[in-house]
Amino acid sequence: MMKPHARGMAVAPTGGGEVSSVPSLLLPDALGPGTGVAELIQTHISYVLLAGERAVKLKKPREMGFLDFTTPERRRAACQAEVRLNQRLTHHLYLGVAPVLPVPGGGHRLGAPGEDDGGAAVDWAVVMRRLPAERMLDRLVLVEGAIPAGFFTRLGEQLADFYRRAATDMHIASFARPSALLANWQENFAQTLPHARSVIGVRRYAAIAAAVYRDVARLGPLFEQRIAEGRARDCHGDLRLASLCLEEDGTVQVYDCIEFNERFRYGDAAADIAFLSMDLEGHGRADLAAEFIAAYIARSGDTTLPAVLPFYQCYRAYVRGKVDAFQLDEPEIPAAQRRTARAAARQRFAQAARYARRSGVCYDGGAPRRPEPHRPRGAVHLPGAIRQSMINDSRQAQDTGRSAP
Repeated sequence: MMKPHARGMAVAPTGGGEVSSVPSLLLPDALGPGTGVAELIQTHISYVLLAGERAVKLKKPREMGFLDFTTPERRRAACQAEVRLNQRLTHHLYLGVAPVLPVPGGGHRLGAPGEDDGGAAVDWAVVMRRLPAERMLDRLVLVEGAIPAGFFTRLGEQLADFYRRAATDMHIASFARPSALLANWQENFAQTLPHARSVIGVRRYAAIAAAVYRDVARLGPLFEQRIAEGRARDCHGDLRLASLCLEEDGTVQVYDCIEFNERFRYGDAAADIAFLSMDLEGHGRADLAAEFIAAYIARSGDTTLPAVLPFYQCYRAYVRGKVDAFQLDEPEIPAAQRRTARAAARQRFAQAARYARRSGVCYDGGAPRRPEPHRPRGAVHLPGAIRQSMINDSRQAQDTGRSAP
């Protein structure tokens, strides 16, 4: 049910003298009576154990600059934050935080959510109801007729209402300022520099960087205007297709938000909308991306969203490429998975480059406009025009090579 990066028994070293509890938690009924043998899925920062109707998520004991899970106390706090924050857009999905407890004779077992560990816990885990993998949106969008008509219209309206209610203050707004956006990009460029030649391509790396610096300066007044309009919110931070599940009864679960770094969750809601629309286009569904964005704009009244959308789409595609590239340096990731990750990273970086070429938007304090000869036809504030413009732009981008999910 999570976003899998690697499967199997290989477990990353914990460091700091800790003994990993993960191998023993894979044993029969270690996650609870009747759960049987667990399956292990790894992301770059988590272990996910699946058994029966339960999904259990442990944080890898790592420090990566943007997160620090190096102690059980830090991991417990992150688990608590994950459960609390994800209650906002889910329904009876997160069951709580459970202790990982030693058992006599060696090994470990998972306690019950909320159980008093008596100071014996060696680690902590998020416990969830297991979602059906075949109902994840990254799979459903590839199946003809699997998405109900109007689904992304309803989702766009739901999210517009969510952001309207979401917390905002001066601290949250600071993460939407041009200086903060530029700092995030500079971190991306520094972290991906080792892969500039082998994965991204030097010319593409330089072209994206040049476009980013250009657009931060060009769109700066608009970023500030959007803050003044209240567009900066406590968002989701990882709003992609693999973070959504459409259950058989029609319940929509929007889960797995960013809990480990507020910098990645706070900011302009446009960054979330860009993430999902980027992912839809990457899956070849520009039509659904256009439907989603048009519905969001109509509900939220966010008429300047189209002006900043390519900038944030570029950012989201680049971050996904970065996350895939991280796997190339992780020894516990199987070789076959690293090859897949390399291909996925290259496709995401190529997608980012296409958005960078589409983001030449000018802003002079009035309506956003594109410099000639790229001026879009029609009024960008009309949902129908936005929909058609996005479909046309995406088709043009896909003509140069579609980015795979």
